[in-house]
Amino acid sequence: MNMAIPNTNEILLPFLKSIANGKIYSTHNIRDLLTKYFQLTDEEANQLKLSGTESLFFNRLRWAKLYLKRAELLSDPKSSHVKITKEGKKLLEQKPDKISPEYLKKNYPTFKEWAKKSKKSSVSKRNN
Repeated sequence: MNMAIPNTNEILLPFLKSIANGKIYSTHNIRDLLTKYFQLTDEEANQLKLSGTESLFFNRLRWAKLYLKRAELLSDPKSSHVKITKEGKKLLEQKPDKISPEYLKKNYPTFKEWAKKSKKSSVSKRNN
């Protein structure tokens, strides 16, 4: 059975839109909101990664959170909670069709720098 679990890139814009009102949300609140947004069944929302340690959807949600945080579009005022930043609100005012890592690299130096370091780090780990 082919499940329609969105990838990390597909989650980025809906994630940011879901916190647009400026309130603080727990990652579990966001998971619930985006599960409804993407119309995932319980089976899809809870499908485990191959490692069996967490759901594939929640894993992708956490990656989207990390990307948005590294671009400084959201902050995490306390553990497992997020809040949109002024930069995040500015981006939403532009009404983008989508947000991608390429877009973040091009428009947000902090994301570009983090992505560059992450790539070097993963390359050096593979070479050891």
